[in-house]
Amino acid sequence: MKTIKNIITFVLCLGVTALFAQTNTSAVDQTGVGNAGTVNQTGNLNGSELVQIGDVNTATIDQTGISNQAVTKQWLFYTLNTSNNNIIDIDQVGNNNYARSEQYDGSFLNYIEALQTGNSNFSEIFQGWSSNNQAFLFQNGDNNNNLQVQFGTFHFGNVNTNGSGNSSEQNQDGDSNIADIQQLSSNSSSTQTQSGFMNNAYSDQSGAGHISSQTQTGDLNDADVNQSGTNHDASQDQNGTTNIALIEQSNNGNTATQIQDGTSNDAYISQSGTNANATQDQTGTSNIAESYQTGDNNAAIQVQNGVSNYANNRQLGGAGNTNTLLQTGNNNRAFQFQSAATNNTADATQNGNRNNVAQNIYGGSNGNAQTTDQIGNNNRAQTLTWGNGNSTSIFQDGNRNVARQGQGRIYSGGSWSIGIMANTSEANLTQIGNDNISYQQQSGFGHLANTLQIGDFNNARSLQFGNGHISNINQTGNNNNSVVTQGN
Repeated sequence: MKTIKNIITFVLCLGVTALFAQTNTSAVDQTGVGNAGTVNQTGNLNGSELVQIGDVNTATIDQTGISNQAVTKQWLFYTLNTSNNNIIDIDQVGNNNYARSEQYDGSFLNYIEALQTGNSNFSEIFQGWSSNNQAFLFQNGDNNNNLQVQFGTFHFGNVNTNGSGNSSEQNQDGDSNIADIQQLSSNSSSTQTQSGFMNNAYSDQSGAGHISSQTQTGDLNDADVNQSGTNHDASQDQNGTTNIALIEQSNNGNTATQIQDGTSNDAYISQSGTNANATQDQTGTSNIAESYQTGDNNAAIQVQNGVSNYANNRQLGGAGNTNTLLQTGNNNRAFQFQSAATNNTADATQNGNRNNVAQNIYGGSNGNAQTTDQIGNNNRAQTLTWGNGNSTSIFQDGNRNVARQGQGRIYSGGSWSIGIMANTSEANLTQIGNDNISYQQQSGFGHLANTLQIGDFNNARSLQFGNGHISNINQTGNNNNSVVTQGN
C-alpha cells in the first residue's frame, strides 16, 4: 500500500509519479502488481484521489486551474474478481470542475477518457462487471453535467458538449451498444438508455434549450435525433428488434414523440417551423409512419397496431393544421396531405385489413375539415378538398366498399384533376354493407351532399356545379343505383 498526502512534494515509487505544486492535495493507493498511476496538478486547491487494486491498470490525472477535483478508482470487492488492464485518463482545465471515473468488480480491458475545459463542469463515468467497453467525455464550457454508466461488453459511449448549462446521461447494459451525444448548444439535455444487443442511439443538438430522450430495449434498434434552433423536445422509446426511429427538428419550440414496440417498425418525423407537435405510436411488425410538417402550430398523431401498415402525413405551410390517424389491423394504407393551408383538420380511422385512405387538401385553402372511418376489410376511401371552408366525411362499415369525394376536383379516367374551386360546401357519405360504391363531386359555392347506403352492391353518384345545391341520396337494400346531377 502506498499513500501520498503531501504538499509541494515530489515522490517517485514503482511506476507511480505524482507532482504537486502550491496548495494542491492528492492521495494515491495502489495494491497489486504493475499498476501505474500519474498525477499532475498545476494551480491552487486542486484535489485528486487515485485508487487501483488489481494488476496492470493505468490511471492518469492532469489538472490545471483552481479547485478542480478528480477521482479515479479501479478496484474489486472480492479476491477472485480482479480489475485488470483497465485505463482511465482524466484531464481538467479551468476552475471548480469535478470528474469521477470508476471501473470495478471483474472489469478488464475497459477504457475511460474524460476531458473538461471551463468552469464548474461535473462528470461521473462508471463501468463495472464488464469488459472491452469504451467511454469518452469531452466538455467545453461552464456548468455542464455528465453521467455515463456501462455494464456488459463491447459498449461504446461518447459525449461531446460545447456550450454552457448542458446535461448528458448515457446508460447501457448488454452487448455491443453504441450511444453518441453531440451538443453544440446551451441549456440543453440529452438522455440515452439502452439494454440489449447492438442498439444504436445518436443525438445531435445545436442551439439552446433542447430536450432529447432515447430509450431502447431489445436488439438491433436504431434511434436518431437531430435538433437545431431553440426549445425543441424529442422523445423516442423502442422495444423489440430492428426498429428504426428518426426525428429532425429545426426552428423553434417543436415537440416530437415516437413509440415503437415490435419488430422492423420504421418511424420518421421532420418538423421545420414553430410550435409543431407530432406523435407516432406503432405496435406490431413492419409498420411505417412518416410525418412531415412545415409551418406553425401543426399537430399530427399517428397510431398503428398490426402488420405492414403505412401512414404518411404531410402538412406544408399554414398554421394550426391537425392530422389524426388510427389504424388497427394488417396492411392498411393511409395518406393525408395538407399544403399552404390554415386551420385544416384531417382524421382517418381504419379497423380491419387492407383498408386504404387518401385525403388531400391542396393549395391556398383554409378552414377545411375531413373525416374518414372504415371498419371492415378491403375498403377504400378518398377525399379531396380545394377551396375555403369545406368539410367532408366518409364512414364505411363492411367489406370491399369504395367511396370517393372531391370538392373543386374532377374525377375522370381513374384520376383527379383540378376544377372550379368549391367554397363552404359540405359532403357526407355513409356506407354500411358490402361492395357498395359512392361518388360525390362538388364545385362552386354553398353545396350540400348527403349519401346513405345500407345493403350490398349499391351504387350512388352525386354531381353538383354552380351555387347552393342540395343532394340527398338514401338507399337501403341491394343492387340499388342513383345518379344526381345539378348545375346552374
